[in-house]
Amino acid sequence: MTSASPKIPTHRLIGYIGLLLGTLAYSGHTYMVDEKIVFEVTRSIVEDGDVIFDAPIHMAVPNRAGQTVSPFAPAPSLLGIPLYIIGKSAARMSGVEPHRVFELTVACAMLVNVFLYGIGMTLTARLAKHWGATERDAFLVALALGLGSFWWIYSQTFYRQVAAGVCTLWVFERIAAYRRHPDIRGVHLTGLAIACLLQCRLDGALMTPIATIGLLWQNNARWPSFPNAKEHLKTIGILSLWTTIGCAGILAHNVAREGNPFVFSMQDIHFTYPIIVSLPKYFFTVRLSVFLNSPPLLLTPIALYALWKNRQGDAALVLAMTLFYLLLYARWDKWDGGLCWGPRLTLVQTPVWIATLGAWLANRAPWKRWTVIALTAIGMPIQILGILLDQSDFHDLATLPGWKISDLHDVWWVTAWPEIPVAAGLMVGATVLMLLIVFLMLRHGLRVLESSDHGNPDNCGSRNHT
Repeated sequence: MTSASPKIPTHRLIGYIGLLLGTLAYSGHTYMVDEKIVFEVTRSIVEDGDVIFDAPIHMAVPNRAGQTVSPFAPAPSLLGIPLYIIGKSAARMSGVEPHRVFELTVACAMLVNVFLYGIGMTLTARLAKHWGATERDAFLVALALGLGSFWWIYSQTFYRQVAAGVCTLWVFERIAAYRRHPDIRGVHLTGLAIACLLQCRLDGALMTPIATIGLLWQNNARWPSFPNAKEHLKTIGILSLWTTIGCAGILAHNVAREGNPFVFSMQDIHFTYPIIVSLPKYFFTVRLSVFLNSPPLLLTPIALYALWKNRQGDAALVLAMTLFYLLLYARWDKWDGGLCWGPRLTLVQTPVWIATLGAWLANRAPWKRWTVIALTAIGMPIQILGILLDQSDFHDLATLPGWKISDLHDVWWVTAWPEIPVAAGLMVGATVLMLLIVFLMLRHGLRVLESSDHGNPDNCGSRNHT
């Protein structure tokens, strides 16, 4: 006899918690130059119907006509359009002063990454389940990403890497899901994820060969149940079609910026930095260490080994992505990421790396669960510090002699609405209420998920499908 199914489906529960945690970290204002450029493109599209803007911003580049354009891919700016319109309309209807209209519009547009943060947590849990985790363990893996990694810090920004991270997760989740549910729809969804990723980053083109090899590998794993040649050709054709659509979006963006589809509005980029100097710093320096900024990643090497033992194809794809990005950006002249929170250039891969913990937790050993919980708890203060500090202070934290506890002021109810004292008090009260809700949802969620672990025979749990 099976137990009753949860009243709140797991993916919805994780999504709701993600929205609450993202809201707590939300700042309501831009930090990095990248964000300012992304917002200006959003504003220009809505106000002027063009991607060209007038604001003099560092890192923006001139096109061939001398006009200011963004060097970045268009996806984050496009995602911000609905929220920009909502924010500006609401601000105008409220009758606030003109400069407040702008501030509130910025604050509303920047909610994009709050939603992407919650989606990322949900996809991480789904991927962890595909790789062997139970419902409860997938829930813990999602919290390891959302609370214990610097994915949480970047939910407060308008930074484009978060969208790229979600699309990368989507690609891997679709590849893993295809093994259990092989159908044309799954291939199309994988292709759509690749097309979306190309609108976030040009180096997202890497996902096309990774996804193609991954889906073909899954076909081989089911041989001779399926006609391999026909399945292979169909898979390659569908992914090629979606990649072409994604590339067409890039070319259209080039036309909007430069008037020529084959001219890219990019800064001078050089990949000449010695790897022997930069790569070790991604692991062993205070500011850039992926392990210090996201402690659950300490388990990724052994988790990847556990994934390799049961799903060699998926583990090989994770390794391929890891090596490509690490070696590529270790060679970049700006390998340290500049003014930012932690090793920002690894943000795209962090959710996939943490999702591998699902394979390590597959045998349901209690000590493994407690290890994940402990590392997540260690990571939380690090993320909270990043949320409360401006990135310039966080950037120099290890060498800032005059830093003191009173510098912890960069919270959204203070910075986003500094001229409304009553609102500040309400926001503090709302934050306490949301923290209480998060605690109650976590307690309820773990109880529900634990009961579903024991009673649901269809749970993918520790039964790895090889």
